[in-house]
Amino acid sequence: MSEIRNLISRLLVSEGALIEPIDPDGLEVLTTPSLQEMLEVDEFIRLGFGAELPKDAIRVSLESEWLDKLGLLVKNRGHVLNVVLDEKNTRWPSSPDRLVDRKMVLENATYRFIDAGEARTHYLLLVFHATAISDEKREDMFSVCLNESNSAYADHLIPGLFDYLQQTRPEETLPSSAAEEAGTPWSASQARECCSHLLRARIRGRLAPFLTGMERRMSRDLERLLSYHTDLRNEAALQWEKKKEKDAASLKCEKMRIEAIEQEYRAKIEDLKRRYAMRVDVRLIQAVRVTLPVYRLQLRILRRKGHRAFHLDWNPLSKQLDDLPCESCGMPAKTHYVCDERLHLLCPVCMTVCPGCQKTYCRACHRQKCPKCGRKDVRLAGSEPG
Repeated sequence: MSEIRNLISRLLVSEGALIEPIDPDGLEVLTTPSLQEMLEVDEFIRLGFGAELPKDAIRVSLESEWLDKLGLLVKNRGHVLNVVLDEKNTRWPSSPDRLVDRKMVLENATYRFIDAGEARTHYLLLVFHATAISDEKREDMFSVCLNESNSAYADHLIPGLFDYLQQTRPEETLPSSAAEEAGTPWSASQARECCSHLLRARIRGRLAPFLTGMERRMSRDLERLLSYHTDLRNEAALQWEKKKEKDAASLKCEKMRIEAIEQEYRAKIEDLKRRYAMRVDVRLIQAVRVTLPVYRLQLRILRRKGHRAFHLDWNPLSKQLDDLPCESCGMPAKTHYVCDERLHLLCPVCMTVCPGCQKTYCRACHRQKCPKCGRKDVRLAGSEPG
């Protein structure tokens, strides 16, 4: 049975229809009144999926209009998949403290390794579709994986998760008490809050080649505008010098010409800004929450007189520790700083000085503006995804 035939069979059965496979590569369907109304079909229909159709069958393919009608049945279902993964006979790391030494590089603080042991956690795999529109259009799909217990960045887990999901049907994955052991999963608002700043940085990185090309074209257009209007203004200025000894009416005319050139130049600059302004629309396509066993390393972060409990997880699919997150932008970094107020872990970019007062402050404690001088942080402001 083809994949599309299998999908439609399960979808129609879930809506109360009765189906019977027929040859060649078709289905006989006895529909319910609600399906008849929604799909605009008779009570009894035949569907065909192959090159050769059964008698009186409706052809169903990826290009057929009838397949679009089935989207009405799906609606918003299928956006979130919950999977419980139980890895048997997992070999845990023999020297967890060495793993932490390579991952925990703190510039202005230190840490203590406390303990390690088996645990369970939820990993949230999010698949996004991004559309960037400027003078050109670019589309991209990308995935983000986060550990819901500590917001750690776990993109190294994505290939293993995709392989597992391709090999295992969702209906064959049974619920388990392991999901309860992993704790309460994030709500939609918590996931959105955690991803809001991460998405901005991630999209900017993925669109870097597109942005570079756009900036190059914009610079070229700006140079042409400047050269053209500079020549016009120089010519008008030359005429101004020639007419200095003449009547006031001629001087006024040349002055108005120079002002018109400058006004036209400013208008052209604004047109270029509108032309090259970029709008990025981000849409969530699929969310997969995977509950799996991990080896949890308990740590204590120390900064001056303050201390904070933290943990990192090693998972059996990628056999790696999760990446230490920046608690401001969400992006991983090789080195981190620790703030004095709430001991947030920050990447070097999020622990820089304020351009206004030259004071260093934590972008996780104060996301919008500097607490000293009130200067807005344009890098993080307005970073909510669409």
